[in-house]
Amino acid sequence: MPLTDTAIKALKPRAKRYSVTDEKGLVLEVFPTGGMLWHYRYRLNGKQERVTLGRYPDLSLKLARVLRGERATQVAFGKSPAKLKRQAKAADATTVADVGGRFFREIVAKDRKDPKIPRRYFDKQGNSSSHRHKGHVRRDHRRRAGDYLEEEGRRIRRCSG
Repeated sequence: MPLTDTAIKALKPRAKRYSVTDEKGLVLEVFPTGGMLWHYRYRLNGKQERVTLGRYPDLSLKLARVLRGERATQVAFGKSPAKLKRQAKAADATTVADVGGRFFREIVAKDRKDPKIPRRYFDKQGNSSSHRHKGHVRRDHRRRAGDYLEEEGRRIRRCSG
């Protein structure tokens, strides 16, 4: 029997998580904390798979059914919605190289005449200045890089959360 909004609101958490099925592979998983998560379960090439659609009530029953229909269409064409979701997530992932590249483009480029070769600055300072000055410059860049990476991490968590 298909789920209704009233039936979903009446679901209570139990000691262990449990699932309530809607229809055509749409499942609502209820956690002991009271959180609820929509999944679409399907079979592709003889293997049982599932893909997470979203949280209830952020994702309503009506919208979950629409998303399930879209995923069912992908399955009908022989494509795995779970695999497509993983690939999309990996394509959007920010790597350390990306963050480092952005740091040099946005931070070092503002402070240096020749941002293409930031290492040259350190080498030049080492030859013409004291080691104390060179260490101070490196500490300054490490501090600024740390601040930048910390802010970038917060931004990534906000986007993915």
